[in-house]
Amino acid sequence: TLQQYDRAHKQWLADTSHELRTPVAVLWAQIEALQDGIQEATPASLSVLHKEVQNLAKMIDDLHDLARYDVGDLEFNLRPCNAGKALSEVLALY
Repeated sequence: TLQQYDRAHKQWLADTSHELRTPVAVLWAQIEALQDGIQEATPASLSVLHKEVQNLAKMIDDLHDLARYDVGDLEFNLRPCNAGKALSEVLALY
């Protein structure tokens, strides 16, 4: 059981680091494109950067919540959400 937990924990860490690298890579590439003059700083391009920062902040908040859950310091507040709207927002980024 401990070995399974250890493997699952390591996999979770690997998955989490991958998920954090993705928005950072997008931000990095967009900022370099702006700095190099490849892309112009338009409201649309700045909106993409803003949304990626929001996504990154959300992931960090989620990680904090998971850490709080692990130590028993998290209360759940379940509520319905509009999955179609959430998916549309994510798809609009790409």
